[in-house]
Amino acid sequence: MKKKQKLFAVLGACAVLIAVGAFAFFGGNGAYQGRIINFNDVHPVADPVVTRAELASVLVQTLNLPLVPACDTFPDVPRDAWYNQAVCTAFQNNLMYKYGDLFRPQDIQSRGQAALIIAYSYNVVYNCPLPQLFKDVPVEGTWYSQTVYELAAHSIFATETPFGSNFRPLDAITRSALTKWMSQAANLSAR
Repeated sequence: MKKKQKLFAVLGACAVLIAVGAFAFFGGNGAYQGRIINFNDVHPVADPVVTRAELASVLVQTLNLPLVPACDTFPDVPRDAWYNQAVCTAFQNNLMYKYGDLFRPQDIQSRGQAALIIAYSYNVVYNCPLPQLFKDVPVEGTWYSQTVYELAAHSIFATETPFGSNFRPLDAITRSALTKWMSQAANLSAR
């Protein structure tokens, strides 16, 4: 019996290492390495959500934008914060916006907001009318409708959110969903 317990323990540890390794390198270019994965976390969250600071960092890295010098544009983004240059770069390249005078770097990014930023960052456009593809996203009438459907028309969500289901635009975006969406958008823009 002890051999089976040891075998399961070893297999479980290997599965965790494989999952963490695959997640860390999924982006292909290491966009997540050292920025939003905390390998020191004793109790990692299965699929953590993404903050605005993390999204700015990932966008700037995956789009290969040159970092601007640290700035004092936002009172809630300290000059010595790890994300300062990424936030300033994303903002100066019109990829992300501010709320009044604030950037709100620790706010959780919603799926609708992430879709809008990804569509704009990768210049994803679709100009043909589409039927209602998601139960909770009307074809028009919300700030996220057009963007969600433009990305859906290009199969950005195909592996993560099937048509006919709920898109959940106001829910927090997870790291795995963001990775999938950005990978699909990058592949689309490379064509």
